[in-house]
Amino acid sequence: MDVTIILLPGKATAKRLQLQNGSTVLDILNKLNINPDTMIPLRNSSPLPIDERLKDGDVIELVRVVSGG
Repeated sequence: MDVTIILLPGKATAKRLQLQNGSTVLDILNKLNINPDTMIPLRNSSPLPIDERLKDGDVIELVRVVSGG
């Protein structure tokens, strides 16, 4: 299945990934070597749990968590 990933903040550059059917958000993060604690995954502007199964054609935004004080 094909999934489009958009990394934010920054230039909203879309990246298409080919994944196996039944893949999850965690599979995307692992494939991109991204620590799950550093991103909030969104689909249609709604947060997704990392164990959410994806569908062909999904567009997933990965928003970097920024913290500080």
